[in-house]
Amino acid sequence: MPNKTVTLRDVAARARVSSTTASVVLGDRGPEFRIAADTIARVRAAAEHLGYQASGGRRHRNRTALWSVFVPSDVDVLPARTFLDGVSAYLEERQIAVTCALVVFERGHLRDKLRWMSPEVLGGAVLVGLDDDDVAFVEGGDVQIPVVLYNRTARNAPSVMVDELGVGHMAATHFLARGIDRFVVAGPKLVTSATSLRLAGFSGALVAAGGAFRPDTLLERIIVGDDQTLDTDRLVAASGRRGVFVLTDTVLPAVMAALDSVGTDVPASTEVISYGNGAISGLLRPSVTTATVPMHAMGEECAATLDRAVRQPRASWDARRVFQAEMVIRDSSPAVP
Repeated sequence: MPNKTVTLRDVAARARVSSTTASVVLGDRGPEFRIAADTIARVRAAAEHLGYQASGGRRHRNRTALWSVFVPSDVDVLPARTFLDGVSAYLEERQIAVTCALVVFERGHLRDKLRWMSPEVLGGAVLVGLDDDDVAFVEGGDVQIPVVLYNRTARNAPSVMVDELGVGHMAATHFLARGIDRFVVAGPKLVTSATSLRLAGFSGALVAAGGAFRPDTLLERIIVGDDQTLDTDRLVAASGRRGVFVLTDTVLPAVMAALDSVGTDVPASTEVISYGNGAISGLLRPSVTTATVPMHAMGEECAATLDRAVRQPRASWDARRVFQAEMVIRDSSPAVP
């Protein structure tokens, strides 16, 4: 192909492998990463067929002209893909010659992917869904490429954060505008900084609204166990029309099952708002309003932050971007008078 610049993506597509695998093979590191011999042969054959003849300098450029989005294995595929599409859209719009690939890791074991985080393999990475152990690994100094954290903070690394307080405030405002004066907050047993901030934003908005609101009498806290069980009686104990704020969509199925078990009419007698849209993708109901981050736009924002970190690593160490969530109101949610 003398009139066309052959890219790493072209080679990967012809060899039917990921761009990450193609990059590793063409960087002569296939055996180190335990890539099968037939896969190595297929990638090299594809590169030769397409005319991908990298000199020493070009081979280095193509090894590092690759970014990855690292996501935990328990993250839903659709939001992760939408996020990755946002990263790719940023690169394509600005004609940045970088390919982006998705890398899955086990939450809490990001360190197992350290060999992928080499300057010889990746030019940069966006890290999604990290727990405390993963953050400690990032702060430990072993990662030698620019990284951006999604909704977590770490020393010497930029972050793009969700406005969690704003999420809670938005949910409370939604309920108050519809005349709801009995509130339930449902969340998992494990409390995270994100769920704590959502609860604080929710409670703060109710207190700021004034009136007869008293958190100790009108706000019920429900804990959903690891086995997805909860106290249904407490969930439906309050008289009058209720608003249920589900702090994370991982416990939404349990909440909806409990409401269904006692014949609760949603949203006529109880309106439900859930944060996130992952777990409801398989049971989406027009009665559930969601507060969620537009993942495509978030992907673009993380890509822009990583781009700055790659070009000016030291200047980006303490960058903190705050990203707003949005409310997706279902048709059955009562309109504001």
